[in-house]
Parts: sequence; structure tokens; C-alpha cells
Amino acid sequence: MVQVDYKRTQAQLTAPPLQREAAQLHCYVVFTTPRQSVAALREADALARGLHARITVLAAYEVPFHLPLHRPPVSIQFTEERLAEWVRQGGVAASVRVYLCRDTCEAIRHALPPASLVVIEGRKRWWPSRAQKLTRLLEHDGHRVVLVEDFQ
Repeated sequence: MVQVDYKRTQAQLTAPPLQREAAQLHCYVVFTTPRQSVAALREADALARGLHARITVLAAYEVPFHLPLHRPPVSIQFTEERLAEWVRQGGVAASVRVYLCRDTCEAIRHALPPASLVVIEGRKRWWPSRAQKLTRLLEHDGHRVVLVEDFQ
């Protein structure tokens, strides 16, 4: 299932924050690239099965400043189809939320409900990677973050 919510405004984030359903635990996967996010999706699937949680993939796409937010360089329909196919190939039951934004980190931070379980794929390096920076920001915001290192 692919779910796309976006508004035609000039706001930093164009999709509304996710609302947590009562008595249903969610596990959120931050989509980076198809290749990198496969490990995160697998880890989220394992966590979700053990916790009886639903998986939601958050895909934030930065729209360049010279374009309006409602006119990304790649059509939203194409993006939806690619993400839906990626989730189907992973064999995981998950919904996908697409956010058009100016800042990926801020979009993800704004989209998550308080105290969320988040899975991100990335490598730990001596110089902080983008995934490590987002992990630190989300942990500072009070989320539980699993940083999955894929060595393939």
C-alpha cells in the first residue's frame, strides 16, 4: 500500500505529521536509497514481527529552491510507483509516506510522532555520516533509533 499526503503550500514540510493509532505500535523506516534501505526494511520487519507492529516507510524528497514544493523534478506518481515496487520486492507489509520538503532531516523530525521506534541504515564512521547525524537528532528528540549497518 502506498499512501501519499502532500499539500500545495510553501511550508518546509508538505505532509502532515503522522498520527499514532491507539494500541498499535509503529516501526518507522527512513528511506535513503533502495539499496541502502533494504537492510533497514529487513531489520524493521524482524522488529515488527516480534512487537506486532506496523511498518511505515518515510521517504522525504528535497525539492530544489528554484522549484515550487508542489512541482518536484521527478513526478510524484513515478516516485510512488518506485517505492511501492521496492516495498513489494522486499516482501514486507508496509505503508509508505512521501514528503516533499526543503530539508530532509527537518521533514523526518516533523513527521514522526513522539517516542517513535525508527530504523535507519547507515555506517558508523569516524566522521559522522548523514545517517549518524539524523540518528543523533532523532535520539535528542526522544525517539528510539536503530542504526543498521549493512556491510554488503
